[in-house]
Amino acid sequence: MRRVPRECDHARCSRAVQLVMDEGYRPDNPFSKAASTDAWPRQTTWTPELVEAFKAKAIEMGRTSLAAAVHLSYDLCQRQNDVIGRFENTPSGGTVWQGMSWHQVRDGNLILRQNKTGQMVAIPLDDLPATSAILAALPRFCPAIIANETTQAPYTTDNFRHEFRRVARAAGIPEELQFRDCRRTGPSELGDAGATDDEVRAVSGHRTANIVATYLVRARPKPAPPWPSARRFKKKAQKSECA
Repeated sequence: MRRVPRECDHARCSRAVQLVMDEGYRPDNPFSKAASTDAWPRQTTWTPELVEAFKAKAIEMGRTSLAAAVHLSYDLCQRQNDVIGRFENTPSGGTVWQGMSWHQVRDGNLILRQNKTGQMVAIPLDDLPATSAILAALPRFCPAIIANETTQAPYTTDNFRHEFRRVARAAGIPEELQFRDCRRTGPSELGDAGATDDEVRAVSGHRTANIVATYLVRARPKPAPPWPSARRFKKKAQKSECA
């Protein structure tokens, strides 16, 4: 039998208690601030070349939705649950969609409430032409921005994981790279480009600088790649130096 790492047990317990909280049977989650004693934060990040390779292969395989999902998580520094979204149960017995939705794109911005923390993040799409372009290329099958081309409905977690890995292998993406590492890569590149922790938090929605610190993989052996948000912060830093 394959041994399940302790950090996986912790995550499962946290999700289980969260479901109980959602139903109103418990006010808090004792696992939300606990940490596994033998688990280190992941330090794995994508490179811009791997992101572009995945996106190109996904589009070639008829999965523009997956290309967009990777791009949005990478460029906007957002979690999988916020990019892909999910249905949540309501007290009345119904369900409500939580995740990136087309109605959140308005007046040149993407206004997102993050599922995990409830943080509101306003993303100026006018500053991100590549992101605006990939959004424009997506068909609007349903309210969710990321929808399965086959079912024309939001991805389930298992279906997304399967399709993501299928495209990743076809694109030659290393097996150790996961979708969640896209979010880690974004803040790391912002930090490399000269963004302060507060500026990174404004993009990623992290609540504290301590949490941001676990996402920043600094001191890379090469300069930060010129992705849109990083370029914006780099230009800002250069202007400050000139002043």
